[in-house]
Amino acid sequence: MSTSVFNAGQTIPMKFQLKNAAGAVIQAGTAPKWLVPVKGSATAAAVNESAYTATETVGGTYTWDGTQYQFNWKTDKTMAGSYWRAGVTLDDGQTYYVNIGLR
Repeated sequence: MSTSVFNAGQTIPMKFQLKNAAGAVIQAGTAPKWLVPVKGSATAAAVNESAYTATETVGGTYTWDGTQYQFNWKTDKTMAGSYWRAGVTLDDGQTYYVNIGLR
């Protein structure tokens, strides 16, 4: 599995879906909470994702568009050169993370 690497300074759309045991997309009882990314190790990996121009999400929860949750993470150019661990906490208390590289 490869890690997505974006240009630092852009807004990155963080998206996911919740599905029930039958595989149907469902909405959580309360909006999933955005976990502020934590800086990890250094990276020199090449950018492998497209540039996005999404508007930054304001507040600390993901938004629901009827089919998926999304949080638009506004990165800063000073964050370049590292991996960042971003996450979500769901209404059942479970927390999930993804590592994102910024160059």
